[in-house]
Amino acid sequence: MTEQRKGYENFVYQNGVYDLGTKGDMRRNERNLMWNLDPYIQTHWQLTSALGLDAGARYSSVWFDSNDRYVVGKNGDDSGEASYHKWLPAAALKYAMTPQWNVYLSAGRGFETPTINELSYRPDGQSGLNFALQPATNTTVEAGSKWQVGTGMASLSVFNTDTKNEIVVAASDNGRTSYQNAGKTRRRGVELGWDQQFAPAWRAKLAWTLLDATYRENAGDAIQSGNRIPGIARNRRA
Repeated sequence: MTEQRKGYENFVYQNGVYDLGTKGDMRRNERNLMWNLDPYIQTHWQLTSALGLDAGARYSSVWFDSNDRYVVGKNGDDSGEASYHKWLPAAALKYAMTPQWNVYLSAGRGFETPTINELSYRPDGQSGLNFALQPATNTTVEAGSKWQVGTGMASLSVFNTDTKNEIVVAASDNGRTSYQNAGKTRRRGVELGWDQQFAPAWRAKLAWTLLDATYRENAGDAIQSGNRIPGIARNRRA
C-alpha cells in the first residue's frame, strides 16, 4: 500500500490577523509505503475415528518505509523505515461425541502491527513518524461445542485473549491523533450462536457475546490496571 500524505497549516496570517480554517502553508509532505508477506503451513491429523488435530504456523512480516519530501530550513529529514516479524503458531483439537455433536479446544498467537495512521504522529509532538510504537501480540485459548439440530447449528464457546503492547490513543489534539503501547490487556468472554438454514435461499444467523475487556498493566496516568477498555461493548447481539 502506498500513501502520499500532505499536511498544511489550518490558518493564514496576513497583516497581523489570523484567518482560521483556511488552508495555509505546507508543513508536511511524505510518501509512505507499507507491504507484507505471510507464508504459512498447515496440516491435519486424524488421530482416531473421533479425534482430529489441526495445526499450522505463519511467519508474518510487515515492512514500512517513509520518504520525507518536506526538508526545509529547520525542518530536517524525517525519513525512516521499520519492519516487524513474528512466528504465529496455532492448533486445534476436535472430538466428535456423536455424528451431530462435537467439542473442541484451540490455541493460537496473533500479531497486530501499527497502521500508517497510527505511525503518523508522535506523542511528544515532535516531527517525524512514531517508530517507537511496537506491534501488539496476543495469545488466544478457546473451548467450545457445536450441535447440529435438523437443518440448524447451535454453538457455544468460551475464550480468553491476553495481549501485550496493546495499541491505544495517546492524545488527540488539533486534528492529530497519536498512539502508544498500553502494556497488557485481557479479553475473556462467552459466545452463543445459532445458524438456521430454512431453505436453499433462506438462512438466518443469531449470536450473543458477553465480553470482559480490561487493562492488566498501568500505562501512564490515564490507563490503570483493572480499568475496562473503552469502546468495547460488554454485551453484543447480532
